Amino acid sequence: MAMNASSGLIVSPDRSVVRRRRLPVSGEVLVTEGATVRAEDIVARAMLEGPLLPVPVAGLLGCEPAGVARLLTVTEGMAVREGDVLGRSLGIWRFGAREARAPMAGTVERVSPTTGQITLRGASRALEVRAHLPGVVSAVSPGEGADIICRAAQVQGVFGIGGETRGILSTEALPGAVWLLRTADGDDLRRAADAGVAAVVAGGIGYADLGVVHSRRSPVVVVLTEGFGDQPMADRTWNILRVHLGRAAAVDGTTQIRAGVVRPDVVIPRSGEGRPLPSGPPPELRLGIRVRIVREPGLGRCGRVLQLPPLPRTVDSGVVTRVVLVALDGGGVQTVPRANVEVES
Repeated sequence: MAMNASSGLIVSPDRSVVRRRRLPVSGEVLVTEGATVRAEDIVARAMLEGPLLPVPVAGLLGCEPAGVARLLTVTEGMAVREGDVLGRSLGIWRFGAREARAPMAGTVERVSPTTGQITLRGASRALEVRAHLPGVVSAVSPGEGADIICRAAQVQGVFGIGGETRGILSTEALPGAVWLLRTADGDDLRRAADAGVAAVVAGGIGYADLGVVHSRRSPVVVVLTEGFGDQPMADRTWNILRVHLGRAAAVDGTTQIRAGVVRPDVVIPRSGEGRPLPSGPPPELRLGIRVRIVREPGLGRCGRVLQLPPLPRTVDSGVVTRVVLVALDGGGVQTVPRANVEVES
């Protein structure tokens, strides 16, 4: 059963996945509504102005700021390469001759007779947004980007590190692969970085072990489906992912747990299996339904709803709120604020 992101973690073998692809600044949208796109296709592009760099020409040539103009070999608007001469002072009988050279390639944006500086503008660069998923353009926002929809298997995680990446789903640490593990530790992350793995998807990992990601030269995207600690990936999640071994997967480690929740996820497009499916209503919190605890205490633990007390209660933090009693997998009952659980299935 597919789950809506607003009500719980999505763990679905077949659903419609929509990605909003947006530029951070105004630009040009390169696709039209209804168009079919590949994951690597550019859907929107914006040109960003290059950096500004002041060059103290007067100081380099040993002259007053007002005298810089007569010593320049360039004019405003002229393109220069790194190392090109910007100005030259011949000194006296060529004794003490000096040159000011461009520290980077760019364009002479301004010459200031007040400061004796030349301001160089670096080359513009293109900011591009790719589809990330193969699918159909379902909507276009002029100047901003587009929405991509595709039919796929999707698994959301509790926590992630890193941004977007893609690779072939594998149970081995292969270069460029999305490495699927029941559980992981620091040694696994070091091995992944050394092998050039694109992403590690595991049930749980020790919090301290995540420091390995930042200490290695090769960045690895990490998605945890259960949480921190020695928590193996749930059987249902493992089986949904494992059936797609050898297929391309899109991974996003972006995580935001404040307002406007963003969950890390793994998406495996179901190429050639028809148009996207219509979305069903999200499941409701009810007796017997499986849930996952998404905040401490108990982050990542799963179980079934045992009771839904109608009146608010005081929890350990001192807050008075509506709660849910969860019969935890492996035994025990935990009272949890309703805001701290999400429907699992």
